[in-house]
Amino acid sequence: MKLNKYLYYENEFVKLFKGDMETIIPLFDKKFNLILTDIPYNISQKSGGLRRLDYGNWDKQYGKEKAWVDAMLSVLKNTIIAFCGDNQYSYIKNQIINSGIPTTRAIVWEKPNSSPMNGEKFYLNSIEMAVFGRKSKSYFKPKCKRNIFVYPTVSNKDRIHPTQKPLKLFAELVEDCTKVDDIILDPFAGSGTTGIVGCRKKRQVYLIERDLVYCKKIKKRLELETQNRRMSL
Repeated sequence: MKLNKYLYYENEFVKLFKGDMETIIPLFDKKFNLILTDIPYNISQKSGGLRRLDYGNWDKQYGKEKAWVDAMLSVLKNTIIAFCGDNQYSYIKNQIINSGIPTTRAIVWEKPNSSPMNGEKFYLNSIEMAVFGRKSKSYFKPKCKRNIFVYPTVSNKDRIHPTQKPLKLFAELVEDCTKVDDIILDPFAGSGTTGIVGCRKKRQVYLIERDLVYCKKIKKRLELETQNRRMSL
């Protein structure tokens, strides 16, 4: 099977594929209950001060947003949550609406410990946005829940990826939108957080990551999670 040659690691709940999402997604023979991902925001710039602003080539894939969303929607069964940059949000939301998905909302991640960079000149940048799209009759657990999620950013000592999202944030979104044994896709795996949530919440998760450096880090993180889980049984 062509898909197997991209398989980098797997455990009871997670399959990690190394490669480009546009190549791997067409090889799937299933649709996903939830696509939860954090696309490259393509905001890298030359670092000129104390803070690193150039995240690497993975964050310089300019103009590929349409192809990414098309690929994700081709395997979507129920719900998509795509974190994205300010300049990407409206475009991605409109693309999801134009695909025929009737319900979209903004999800706001509020960061109480946001960076103070340029705080003497501008309002602190304390939020990130995600597009939420839900097909009719898809599972949704909450009742009258607000779309603002407040979680601190991941500490430097626990961070393995520059844009790593909080584990508790992704866990809450997964529990809101899926049931046990549902299938989740994260085609921009990064730190592998979606996979860790899958292990803990008993969801089947498919991860795609193009960068070998991060594949190795995800594998190590998942192996440690599996080891700790066995020790706790």
